[in-house]
Amino acid sequence: MTGAPAPLSIYFDGRDNRPHRVSLDVGTELEIRDGSQVLARWSPAQTQRLTSADGMARFAPADRLNLARLEVTDEALIRSIEAAYPQLSRARAARLSHRQKLHVGALGAAALASMATLFIYGLPWIAGVLAPRVPLAFQQAIGDASARQIREIYKAKTCASAPGQVALDHLLAELARAGRLKIPLHPLVLRTKIANAMALPGGTIFVFSPLLQDARTPDELAGVIAHELGHEAHYDSMRRLIENGGVGFLLGLMFGDISGSTIMVGTARALVGAAYSRSIEKAADDFSIRVMTRLGRSPKALGVLLQRISKGHDVPAALSLLADHPLTADRLADIDAHNSPVTGPPLVNETQWMALKSICGR
Repeated sequence: MTGAPAPLSIYFDGRDNRPHRVSLDVGTELEIRDGSQVLARWSPAQTQRLTSADGMARFAPADRLNLARLEVTDEALIRSIEAAYPQLSRARAARLSHRQKLHVGALGAAALASMATLFIYGLPWIAGVLAPRVPLAFQQAIGDASARQIREIYKAKTCASAPGQVALDHLLAELARAGRLKIPLHPLVLRTKIANAMALPGGTIFVFSPLLQDARTPDELAGVIAHELGHEAHYDSMRRLIENGGVGFLLGLMFGDISGSTIMVGTARALVGAAYSRSIEKAADDFSIRVMTRLGRSPKALGVLLQRISKGHDVPAALSLLADHPLTADRLADIDAHNSPVTGPPLVNETQWMALKSICGR
């Protein structure tokens, strides 16, 4: 059926949640086209068929970290694909791959138990149980997809000054060591117009460029980043995604499909612009306090920076640091109460600090 259009074929490229209406060429490879533009070519040997509702066939790359998905509802086209690629027949689709079986073994029992108690305890409790059990590779894939969406939301580009990135990597390494975090971290500075910082599933840490300008000392910046590492250590962003994704997300975790049209839609929106609960914020503050204390630096620097930002804006901008992490009097008092004298060496030297402050250039 080479060259024949598939009017009801929908393609998700895995970089965002926008559906592409595409046509397919079924040949030695499955070619996915948007008009004259070739969006992807999938080798049958590297393609898998996913479970789907009657009347639809869903396909994906065998690489679980590739989040692209294809949904076909044209019956004639489905039969053509099955005839050309017997390994993608419905019978084969019903069998889980070895990797999927491992995912089901790790998550299936917890997910089923969670769904059974969904209406008794609610999604927050379920999310707390499941989030630490999501495999790191899944978290990283979700984090990568979220990062792409966040760049689009903020219209932001990554600052790429090599000396500044080296300094940021060094600072994160010191904080991660004191926080005893085992997962690999990927800190990045985004050029934006608002001050913020954000931890994504899988270890990506975003620092928004105005935060670097607002921070007057390395300890102030370190306190905020350590707070975000607290969210990372407690799987808070993963929990938020499970809570927002609901049953669809739980089913995706069970069957190894954490992308597609129903799972990844709005992941970034679920991570920005909505404040965590007071208990979650306090736990992240406590993590920051412990990290800074272990390093012999003042935990109060976090409160100093947040208070300065709050005084600089009558109404915090949407999606800003204070919108995501409200500064209450109780929270500030708790941070101040843990102030301690500086006994450790600086987290970065003066040269590194200047490089970090200028990572985005002028």
